[in-house]
Amino acid sequence: MQGGGECSEPFLHALNYSQVAGLIAGMVTVGMFIDKIGRKWGSVTTAGIMFVGACCAACSVLWVPA
Repeated sequence: MQGGGECSEPFLHALNYSQVAGLIAGMVTVGMFIDKIGRKWGSVTTAGIMFVGACCAACSVLWVPA
């Protein structure tokens, strides 16, 4: 961080690119896992992960200080 507590523009770009790289790596990893366990169980697993993530996102609002 610099002077006023704001992030520099190159840092923000690097952060954005790292998020995209993480998404791509996650899709490839999950895709290989789904190939091993089958399409039906892969869909069920993905739905379960999304449900848990949605619950965590909904509950995280309660932990943000006012």
